[in-house]
Amino acid sequence: MKSSSKAAPRAAEKPIVTTPRDALTLPLKPAPTITAPIPAPTAVPPTPAATTTKQPVSRPVLRADVPPEAGFTLQVDGHFKNQFETLAQAKQAATDLKSRFPILRIEIYDAAKKARLPI
Repeated sequence: MKSSSKAAPRAAEKPIVTTPRDALTLPLKPAPTITAPIPAPTAVPPTPAATTTKQPVSRPVLRADVPPEAGFTLQVDGHFKNQFETLAQAKQAATDLKSRFPILRIEIYDAAKKARLPI
């Protein structure tokens, strides 16, 4: 006869008993405190000045794909970025940017002449 592959547990082995350590237990939660609800603010009737609607101030929308109408603008990889009053300021910013990121294609757009100056 063949013996079964399952062996009976030995009587000599004792189970391992672990005790919880104080360092691994969580602290007790504090008792919940109940506070009174916050009263809702009372409704104040609107004043005549508050009822008038204000018209938003219209500002020109600056878009990266529309050329500006005045000044000098940096054009980085075909997108308009910073706008400057003078050509010297624009050249300074373009050379600083080109020295930091030489792979970028940077040009200066002159809005008065509608021409691009390479850097």
